[in-house]
Amino acid sequence: MAASKSSSSFLVTAAPSYQNRASTHLLNLQASPLSTGCRPCAPAALPAADNITGTATSRASSTFRASCPSPSAGTDGITGVALQAALSMPFLNIAPASGNASGTEQRQLYIIFLDSDALGDRPGLAQCVQQLLGVDPAEQLLDHLNGFTARLTTAQAQQLQRSKGVRNIETDSIVTLAQPFSEMKIQSTGSIGATGQITPYGAPMVWGKTDYSKSINSGKYAFVLDTGVSTQTNDLNINTTYSRNFTSSNSRDWTDYQGHGTHVAGTIAAINDGDGVVGVAPGANIISIRVLDRNGSGQTSWIVNGINYAAGLVKSGAFSTINPSNLVANISLGGGLNSTLDNALRAAASPDSRGRYLRFAIAAGNSGADVDNSSPANTGDAANIYTVSAVDGTNTMASWSNYDNLGDSIDDCDFSAPGVGIVSLGMSAGSLISMSGTSMAAPHVAGALLMGTPLAGPLSSPVISGASGDPFALLS
Repeated sequence: MAASKSSSSFLVTAAPSYQNRASTHLLNLQASPLSTGCRPCAPAALPAADNITGTATSRASSTFRASCPSPSAGTDGITGVALQAALSMPFLNIAPASGNASGTEQRQLYIIFLDSDALGDRPGLAQCVQQLLGVDPAEQLLDHLNGFTARLTTAQAQQLQRSKGVRNIETDSIVTLAQPFSEMKIQSTGSIGATGQITPYGAPMVWGKTDYSKSINSGKYAFVLDTGVSTQTNDLNINTTYSRNFTSSNSRDWTDYQGHGTHVAGTIAAINDGDGVVGVAPGANIISIRVLDRNGSGQTSWIVNGINYAAGLVKSGAFSTINPSNLVANISLGGGLNSTLDNALRAAASPDSRGRYLRFAIAAGNSGADVDNSSPANTGDAANIYTVSAVDGTNTMASWSNYDNLGDSIDDCDFSAPGVGIVSLGMSAGSLISMSGTSMAAPHVAGALLMGTPLAGPLSSPVISGASGDPFALLS
């Protein structure tokens, strides 16, 4: 990631394009002394000095007052692991999230990330989140991303942001999709040649010298964080057990009502079954993680919760025994700089104490601009995160694709891949759609990561002055 960045618009064409509708409230962090641990914090119904203004504030009986001395082993179920974070700051007065501390000030949803060495044991953190903020940690704790969410007043957020161990605090953002850059319905598969199936040009380009179309990939999994995946298509192996929806209270409504996520999933793993299309990793299992609603709109918190869910399955859940090389997540969305998304991805991609992590293929964005100014695309400099620019069938970079700056010493764009006129699955059985965008390029790399280790192929030919060519993702 470049040392200096400035905000810019991320118009992801044919992909979800995020434009912030609510201003992002990023609080610069300042260190303050903390205790070195946290134990259950006793509620107190006492007038307390406001830590921001110094004025006396009357607290209701439900006010929680945190006084967290250093814990001892075995005390109250906490094993003495230090929680050097805001949650352990002595005398941090935060009213429960369901109330209104001032009677007039409205609360906003904040997403809080802690330094990696401040997290400590998750049960202890969950307990402090619940008692300090009056929220259910099962719903609010981003335990695999070193963070949590909470509805706070500005004063409460300022209290928290002064605590050593807090990496950043940012308000949730309302975002929306741009219309696809290009979209064309092809035809039903029944009228495509004798076999009823086509192999889009992008898959063989990525495969290189080896034909992977007949490979069996039943033990491999791709998380698709997108608009959902259609249940009407018959050309995908969808894992319904672990698919989830984070756009509403109905966690099982992970199907696609917009079309983008289904197209992405088809490029990654459409089955070689004589119907539809063939994916880069044919037959791999698709896990739909719906983080955008049927209108193509979403919130940063939805995406972050989806990332936390996927990371949890990999690091401590159902997928903890599966080799990381058989797992990948595709995120074909983004926008201007958003430290919340960046922090979430870096945490999920970082190995835990047992060496478990999740790899990501990320769309570079379609603004025809330096990728340094886009999130989460600028995280491509991190291990296990691969940012992908778009090229056509001649390995020429699309004029609208984001790119690496020639003068930038840090390589944020890892690969280029086909993203122009990509044919993949539509939402209904037998339908195919052609789309263009870096959203179409990223799933080529996601599929390639499931098949092996992509090599740095020939550099793409940039068409924008100042852009560097990116190595084409090549399996053989």
